[in-house]
Amino acid sequence: MKEKNQSVCALTRLLALLLTAALLAGFAPCLAASDTAVEFQKESYQLATGENLTVGIAITGSEPVTAYKITVSYDVDKLQCVGGAKESAEGELTLSGEGSKTLLETEIEFRGLSAGSVELQITEATLTLKSGEVVRVTSAQNQVLDTATVKLKGETAEKVAQKETDVESDEGSTGSTIQILGNEIPMFVVWIAAAVVVLLIVLLAARSGRKKRGQKAKAAGKTKAKNAPAKAAEKKPQPEKAPAKQSAKSEPAPKAETPKPVKESAPAAETKPEPKAEEKPAGAPAGEKAAAADTQGGKKVRYRYVKPKPRVEEDGTETPCIISAQHVTMKYKVATNNVSGLKEYMIKRVHNQISHRDLLALNDVNFDIYKGEVVGIIGRNGAGKSTLLRIVSGALRPTAGRIFVDHSKVQLLTLGTGFDMELTARENVYLNGSIIGYSQEFIDSHYDEIVEFAELEGFMEEKVKNFSSGMVSRLGFAIATTGGAAEILILDEVLSVGDEFFRKKSLARVKEMIHSGSTVLLVSHSMATVTEHCTKVIWLEHGEVQMIGPPKEVAREYRKRGRENAKK
Repeated sequence: MKEKNQSVCALTRLLALLLTAALLAGFAPCLAASDTAVEFQKESYQLATGENLTVGIAITGSEPVTAYKITVSYDVDKLQCVGGAKESAEGELTLSGEGSKTLLETEIEFRGLSAGSVELQITEATLTLKSGEVVRVTSAQNQVLDTATVKLKGETAEKVAQKETDVESDEGSTGSTIQILGNEIPMFVVWIAAAVVVLLIVLLAARSGRKKRGQKAKAAGKTKAKNAPAKAAEKKPQPEKAPAKQSAKSEPAPKAETPKPVKESAPAAETKPEPKAEEKPAGAPAGEKAAAADTQGGKKVRYRYVKPKPRVEEDGTETPCIISAQHVTMKYKVATNNVSGLKEYMIKRVHNQISHRDLLALNDVNFDIYKGEVVGIIGRNGAGKSTLLRIVSGALRPTAGRIFVDHSKVQLLTLGTGFDMELTARENVYLNGSIIGYSQEFIDSHYDEIVEFAELEGFMEEKVKNFSSGMVSRLGFAIATTGGAAEILILDEVLSVGDEFFRKKSLARVKEMIHSGSTVLLVSHSMATVTEHCTKVIWLEHGEVQMIGPPKEVAREYRKRGRENAKK
């Protein structure tokens, strides 16, 4: 019996130990979490509608917390979350993050929507400790860990919504951008464009007004000129009225006959110049005046331009006319006031203090150039040679007159055109070549040839501003003469570049281009070059043609005029 009691006691002790172990194992998380808490940093907050509020949450652990996930509930009608958390459901936010401290802090930013009071509640929190243990922090009462009260002052939700609607409508009506064809364009751009359009309309209206006033003045002048003979004729028969009064009843015929001589004299005066104007165009050569100066105005001269005709040779063959200049006039407007900037110009323009003078670069220039001719153009500096070449090439449009030429067949070779001194020589080869009309593939294939001919090996990566004038001229000549000879070749002072050895090489290349069958216009101050290579010479002086003829004759007269001017 004693042994049986001992076994029962032993069994009871074992059950007690097992029960104690089970209880300890079951309550271990609760014991571990006894030092863990998640709560708001403040119990209450105050906020005005339309403003933002930052709410802080503190996380405390029995050991460092490495990760957390917190759920917060709120009233969506009174608050709006603008940062710090993600909305997992309507009225419910989720905060998550990482750390390595026993005390962590996180924040949520709200915006007040409507006046009143609202509660923020932390409903659930899951923490991961440094030891790897996951702790779920909960409360025994309604599953709420902590609560904070937010008091909102201001207007109700209806008034706030109405205000926001009013602001949006105002922004839509007077916004800073405008929708045009689906694109947003700033309003200041629209205002500037409108101002420019209004300014152009005003200027065009003023210009048309001036034209109308000028036309009325001319019409008034013409009517006065036409009525002058009639008035003079009416005054002449006045002394004869005395005898007419004596027999007014018996002789009414003189009164009816008095205006007859006036009517006959007026058309006679008008029809006199008409036969002359008709006779001139009938037998006039190409480019001759079709009508004389207008007798009423006395200034305007009308010309009739005709298509150039081929030249008939002695053997009956025809040589086509490649270039025909008919009454070509080029006038520039040169400002007489020195203006330093746009601001000063606009001020003087408003006060009508800007004046111009006319500079006549070319005046009634006429000539014909036929296929295969090499024509030299000579004259002193400022005579208008380069201006004439640019008009022929199509770079300039004459003020008056016409040039008959196919611009697609013209190649103008002039040195230094299109050079940028801040770029390297290699970059300027492509820039200058594109201006002349070369393609990138053409320049790529002829690049080594350009460098070799210009004798600039080792300098192509240097900036052109560091080059001497001779090096720049050699580079420009090499680029300009790389391509094959065009049908119409214009050479503007390209034979006086570089040193003596380079001039010989450049002259040899130009000779090849000249004698390749092209029609050539050559501008040069070297009379030896002109007389040796040209078939005809045009002499310009002060924009007017002084002489056109064989090279030797024109050169002789040109030198003679130069000696006379030197003596003066």
